[in-house]
Amino acid sequence: MEYCDYDLFAIVMSNKMSREEINCCFKQILSGVHYLHTMGLAHRDLKLDNCVIDKRGIVKIIDFGSAVVFSYPFTKTLIEAQGIVGSDPYLAPEVCVFNKYDPRPVDVWSTAIIYCCMMLKKFPWKVPKLSDNSFKLFASRGEMIPISETLKRTPADLAALPHHTTNGEGLGDLSDIAEAVETDPETQGKSHTSNEVGEGRLLLALPEDCRPLIGRMVELAPACRITIDEVLQDSWLQGVQMCTVEERVLSDGTSVSERVRCEDHDHTQVDQSKAHIAAFEKNKKK
Repeated sequence: MEYCDYDLFAIVMSNKMSREEINCCFKQILSGVHYLHTMGLAHRDLKLDNCVIDKRGIVKIIDFGSAVVFSYPFTKTLIEAQGIVGSDPYLAPEVCVFNKYDPRPVDVWSTAIIYCCMMLKKFPWKVPKLSDNSFKLFASRGEMIPISETLKRTPADLAALPHHTTNGEGLGDLSDIAEAVETDPETQGKSHTSNEVGEGRLLLALPEDCRPLIGRMVELAPACRITIDEVLQDSWLQGVQMCTVEERVLSDGTSVSERVRCEDHDHTQVDQSKAHIAAFEKNKKK
């Protein structure tokens, strides 16, 4: 068993993370998701609350209570998941619409929402349903068709569609766990307010260099969404410096874990009284 000093949520809400540090944590989470998927496992409840981080800046994914096997070794048969599990703001839309679904694109979507929360200190919406106005505006593509039909689209269907951009309102608040904190647009991307309807509503609030990747990760139709293998091949992500741990064998034969740190950032540390979600909530009520 391993002890991690901080909840990633508490570190994010300290509002002290640099963009490079956020990118490092994002890439670490993606690397963890990639490992799970190569093992035939999908987490299904990826969120800030289920990521912890140690003093070296190494992120760990926790809470596998909702995880499912989607593929067994030496087989190529997909085992679909079923049921609505996870936390509302991080859910992929197909989870709320279909009885059965491929859980891999669900993890990709949720990881993108984690990144948006780290950058913006806000949830883009409270739940990915058309009853949520923020999600409705994001999902709008200028077409009068049911959301279920949008989610069934294939890459060929998507390629044939024109792009629609109209006017709308701003992003919703991250208010169900903690109050949103102010974010400096110079260091965390553009303003939280967007005049866009469609994917630009979310993407224009993020730093420009990450938009192509995040846009592909929050593609509405899961069949058109980027895979975790494709995510790791993204040119922007490959340029992100990521802290890692390497095993080194000593002369006496014992092995030790050493952090390989990045030169472009340090990792935020907070007082232990604010290091965990429970303590964060307690301090907020004072």
